[in-house]
Amino acid sequence: GRLEAAQAALGAAAKAWRGAAAELSKRLDEQLREALESHGHDPDDVVGELTCMLASGHVSPPLQSFLASTLTEPGLRRLAKTVDAALQEVSRQLLDGVLPELQLVAFVAGELRGRARAAHITHTLGLKERAVLQCEGAATRALVQAEALRQLVTRVAAQYRVFFTWLLKTLQSLEESRPEGEEGPLPGATPPGGPGSLAGVPVCVPTLLAFLDPAEGQLACDAVARDLDASQATLGLPVGSLRLPPRLAPHLRALQQAVFPG
Repeated sequence: GRLEAAQAALGAAAKAWRGAAAELSKRLDEQLREALESHGHDPDDVVGELTCMLASGHVSPPLQSFLASTLTEPGLRRLAKTVDAALQEVSRQLLDGVLPELQLVAFVAGELRGRARAAHITHTLGLKERAVLQCEGAATRALVQAEALRQLVTRVAAQYRVFFTWLLKTLQSLEESRPEGEEGPLPGATPPGGPGSLAGVPVCVPTLLAFLDPAEGQLACDAVARDLDASQATLGLPVGSLRLPPRLAPHLRALQQAVFPG
């Protein structure tokens, strides 16, 4: 039914994000931690290291090593593209697959409530208004939750774009500040002032601070994965025909045939 379609779309969204999150984890949870540890810094304080760089403008030796030698500019651009594509797919699944289905489920539940309320007039049997109200409330909560998730994904996508732009600017500034006489540019680096240079692109500091928040920021807690999992876990609330009392089934089928022909 409609809930199953919404659940399938949520599953596809979660799968898309898991792939990007795994690549992020490889880069930031493994490679950056290794760079921090090898330079005598706290490997568990990735967020603190990045926040210090944002506050001071100083790129510490482990961050220099990670950005210039391990990640490199082409790798950073690929990572940014992977993450952005995954978040766009999550947003598409929510907009095209989850929200429309939940809107229809909530509509049917509302129609059932109307029938239940008029049962004493129409002599419709089997409809208990209180039970239908519970179903409608569950459907509405699922719909509100899905919309909140969509807004979160949109906000996080913007934060990741700012974050990767900042890292690219930092990486390019490392190339520009290299002492004269050092051999060649960094691997894959954009020439200073050349195409792809971000020297003149501003970075939104408040957005970065929200992203790097050690308590609630996306980098620290991955709110997208958390809320996708929560949505999948709670979408099984009793708003589907299989979970309604058996006497409601004929009325629900009649409404479904009218609302969802074919």
